[in-house]
Amino acid sequence: MAFALKFALIIIALLALLVVTQDAQIFPVAVTSLIKQKGKRHSPLPKDIKSVFLESGDSKIEIWKFSPSSSKSRKIAILIHGNGDTVDTFYHVQEMFASIGISSYSFDFKGYGHSSGWPSEWGVYEDSEAVLEYVTKEEGISPEDLVIVGYSLGSSAAARLAQKYGANTLILYAPFTSLKDVVRDRPFLRILKPFVRYEFPTIRYVSGLTKTRLIIAHGEKDTVVPFHHSLDLVRSYKGETIHTVYLPNADHLTIITESWNDVKKSLKEGTPKSVQRPTS
Repeated sequence: MAFALKFALIIIALLALLVVTQDAQIFPVAVTSLIKQKGKRHSPLPKDIKSVFLESGDSKIEIWKFSPSSSKSRKIAILIHGNGDTVDTFYHVQEMFASIGISSYSFDFKGYGHSSGWPSEWGVYEDSEAVLEYVTKEEGISPEDLVIVGYSLGSSAAARLAQKYGANTLILYAPFTSLKDVVRDRPFLRILKPFVRYEFPTIRYVSGLTKTRLIIAHGEKDTVVPFHHSLDLVRSYKGETIHTVYLPNADHLTIITESWNDVKKSLKEGTPKSVQRPTS
């Protein structure tokens, strides 16, 4: 009996620790960024990148602009990385868009990389809106000219941005329906779902899309965000133009590069004007 009680107390303590430290788990790079010296760049900027610091609330966030030497498209991409990335690690995605003549802007959330402050759900939304307003003014375009790209946790902010401003195209890589649903999918953590402070309800934003075309790419071997999240998002989409890229051998870390050929083709040629929603 005494052993069982001690074991139960240990489990309760561990669960309580997970709840208390959830900010650090949801935004791990903010923790590592605190350890590094803010304002000191440890490696030079890539030669094609222009770095700008933009006010977002009471913080300043870093934006990377990548303009290909021969831009072939009027469309501009805003890239929103996942919670484990920074503009540095997401640079290869900017290179991919540059390869098809699309200029792009990527940014770090509050507390990430060289951005000041501390991240939160609302903070990520605030950052993304500040970037959109900056980009449209800087480029002299309207939101209808934007391709908004979100990966993992960034997919929720991307969907919200597209839904609120009416972007031309929304590309989601390994998206989830909501952060709480991701927690629910984990057998040992689902008990903590009611205690998760952040929602990131991607499905709410996707269901509000009407004119924005949607491209979703997900790997069926994704163990971070299970594949069924994309199926649920497709079911919720009420628009008319969608392209799904489901890859049986891709996972959470490889989906962007492995789906690129399909996504690139869709961007160049347009997506089919019909929605094929999953039946299961």
